[in-house]
Amino acid sequence: MKQAFFLFVGFLFVSTAFAQAPVNDLCSEAIDLTEHLGQPIGAAQSAGSFSNIGATGEAELEAGLAGSWFDTGADGTEVSVDQSVWFHFTGDGNVYQFITWNCPGSALYSNNTQMAIYGGSCDDLDLIVANDDLNVFWDINYGWHYSFVNAKLEEGQDYFIMVDGYRWEGNDFWDGVAQGTFCLSINQVIDMGPHTSCEGARAIDEIFEPNGGELSVVGPFDNTVWGSGVEPGPLGIGVECWNDGPTEDGSVWFTFEGDGNSYSIANTFCNDENIAYLWGWDTQTVLYKGGCDEMVPVDCGEDFNEELFQWWGPVGVDTEQGETYHLRVDGFHWEFFGLEWMASGAFCLQAYPGNLNGVDVLEDLALEVFPNPSSDGVVRLQWSGEDPLADVGVFDISGRQVGMIMNVTRGQDIQLDVPNGTYVLSLKTDTGHSTVQVQVVR
Repeated sequence: MKQAFFLFVGFLFVSTAFAQAPVNDLCSEAIDLTEHLGQPIGAAQSAGSFSNIGATGEAELEAGLAGSWFDTGADGTEVSVDQSVWFHFTGDGNVYQFITWNCPGSALYSNNTQMAIYGGSCDDLDLIVANDDLNVFWDINYGWHYSFVNAKLEEGQDYFIMVDGYRWEGNDFWDGVAQGTFCLSINQVIDMGPHTSCEGARAIDEIFEPNGGELSVVGPFDNTVWGSGVEPGPLGIGVECWNDGPTEDGSVWFTFEGDGNSYSIANTFCNDENIAYLWGWDTQTVLYKGGCDEMVPVDCGEDFNEELFQWWGPVGVDTEQGETYHLRVDGFHWEFFGLEWMASGAFCLQAYPGNLNGVDVLEDLALEVFPNPSSDGVVRLQWSGEDPLADVGVFDISGRQVGMIMNVTRGQDIQLDVPNGTYVLSLKTDTGHSTVQVQVVR
């Protein structure tokens, strides 16, 4: 398959000189996709596929994209706009996430786009936000060099999205401009602008209600400046586990009423059919109980497993019947390449039975899994310590919890009941906690 793909890509480059420009090569000829707006929240729409083969660039826009796009022009300019195509929307007042992706039947050289969204008119474009990569630090072959933007589309206003192919210069493997075909995902997300403080916390009691035999996944929620106007706020209490300073970042707030049961709560990408993206999936969380004027921290979450690059911050709680709880979700803030980065985008929330990350964890346990890989999804766990029983959470590599197995006995065969892939098992006993990675290869 790889050989066929590269032969196809080579054909693209040979044929570029003979290709006509796409119909949406210019802003004035942007393809209108307004019909994809207004769909149910979290019901991602896919438009395309579209081609940028034979497209031209807009050199006059390059200066405004510095610091957001990171390719270099053939003439040495800081940013390169090479083969861009255009899309138009008439705003409806809602917040949307736009993602380029490698839909079935499409093929874009190096899976690498750059994207920007503008307001105004083609004669007077006003840059709102631009993005280069979903995550430059992850594997390009899985599409992590595609791009995304979140924005609020004010009702009746014109918006234009420009998608360009990244220019590779001096790379050992890739060379030239990324071109080919791609699709555009359009996903309405929840505007969290009114929910950036404890007093404005959004109720999420439905996260604990059964849906098809499992607890519900709720969202997606926007936590961006451009979508919801989320700005840095005061740190407050309970953030001692946050490893980014901590710094004053843009938190969003949720609330629910306890039902007397134990839960673990974490952010997720929603589901396989309707994926929402948060930059790096890197969150920090704090869970409180009590009203906003008397909040008491219950649990603080930073990284599920930093060594395995699992940077979402789950929290655990043994809820009290009728007690009010508040959940604060924040994007990690760091500096890299001399630039400030903050994890933002869109995410869902999920809950699973069992307090997997409670404050009573006292010991890091030695944990082993057999066999690994597993050919049928059945594994045995051995852990250190005196506790013979444990609760085991099952997470996929994106951070989504896909299972919870309660009261596992040390050495007992357990069925993970998951498809082929790599998973993280998070184990908690009365006195300790540990994680281990396992592969299922049927």
